Amino acid sequence: MEKFSKNVFLINQFLLWPDISALYRGAFLVLGQMSDENRISRTIPHKFFEAAYFGKAYVTALSTPIRNLASKSVFEVPGGDANALACKIKALLEDP
Repeated sequence: MEKFSKNVFLINQFLLWPDISALYRGAFLVLGQMSDENRISRTIPHKFFEAAYFGKAYVTALSTPIRNLASKSVFEVPGGDANALACKIKALLEDP
């Protein structure tokens, strides 16, 4: 089993809606699709709508459909680039 830091926890069971809601309410940001797959340029993932509903910043791979739909509280990074993702999260944490 992998060891995680104290601020990371792994959920591997079914969650009820109130539990999911509590997790979103306590989140600082929501991570979206982070791959560089072509599919990202044609879809809007459900997690985008969940982030919007709960008023959370959304970090995702570059996505034309999402960019066309919203510009505020959506932060894009190149898909598949772990370093860019880490830098974006760090910047958001430093300047909430």
